[in-house]
Amino acid sequence: MSKKQAQAEETKQQILAAAKELFARKGYTATSIEELATATGSSKSNIYYHFKSKEGLFLHLMDEHDCEWKAHWTQQKSRYGTLIEQLYGMTEAGIKAGFHHPLHKAAGEFLGETKGKNSYVTERIHKKTEEDRAYYREFFQQGIDNGEFKNMDPQAMALTLESLFRGLSEIALLMDYEEAQNLFRNSLTILLHGIASDVSSVAEEK
Repeated sequence: MSKKQAQAEETKQQILAAAKELFARKGYTATSIEELATATGSSKSNIYYHFKSKEGLFLHLMDEHDCEWKAHWTQQKSRYGTLIEQLYGMTEAGIKAGFHHPLHKAAGEFLGETKGKNSYVTERIHKKTEEDRAYYREFFQQGIDNGEFKNMDPQAMALTLESLFRGLSEIALLMDYEEAQNLFRNSLTILLHGIASDVSSVAEEK
């Protein structure tokens, strides 16, 4: 790496550190590019050079969190003996990482303000959704192959889990950490075991 490249990378990291602090303290909407420039001693044009936009800057921070989470989960998942235990463990660890992340509230603002309104953001979120969906699909296929899950369509199972997590995430915004953990754990139990007392009678009624 040349001296110029090293300086550019240092500036980029300074912008990210200042942005993370400001977004965490003030929220996404209330933080302006002007404030970010002042906090870093940089210029607005320099911020735009590295991140294109305020949205791009926040997405970069979200990507960093996502990479940290994936690395953490890769280390942790071997602790669980079954895929069902993994699913509970992954969910609980994910909620903990999200709730205690400094950008938790700002991320909710960001998604509410930009999703479906900004094509760049929408495309990036869509890509992230497809990656998660593929992970869930492979997860369920593995469970089908080893006999932990019924031989059903893994794509449908992945979409069901994704839909469950999306809905629960919105509800959990109004809860504290313990309430959210209980909500997700109970919902997973219902998903895995169902609510009908006699599954065979339900099948017959169909």
